[in-house]
Amino acid sequence: MDDKEKLEIWKRKLAGIEGKLKEFNNHKSILTSISNELNRKTNIKLNNLLYNIELQNEISFIDDWIEFHLKDVEKYENKLKELEGKDKD
Repeated sequence: MDDKEKLEIWKRKLAGIEGKLKEFNNHKSILTSISNELNRKTNIKLNNLLYNIELQNEISFIDDWIEFHLKDVEKYENKLKELEGKDKD
């Protein structure tokens, strides 16, 4: 496999991870909004439905996944830079 093929593979992997990050950030945003709504105690139905559900734990769990994938993004970006640098030579 030549460097050009590797470059395309890494670009696809990076795009996939960035898609996952976007999805996790969307989920986090939704859970944060729901959590804020619960804290205001203005929606009785929502409070009853989500009684005893620890949204902060879920948000923390998503934060862990975001952090994990951000490390992968950095790794793939470094690989891409390395391969792109070889193309310039």
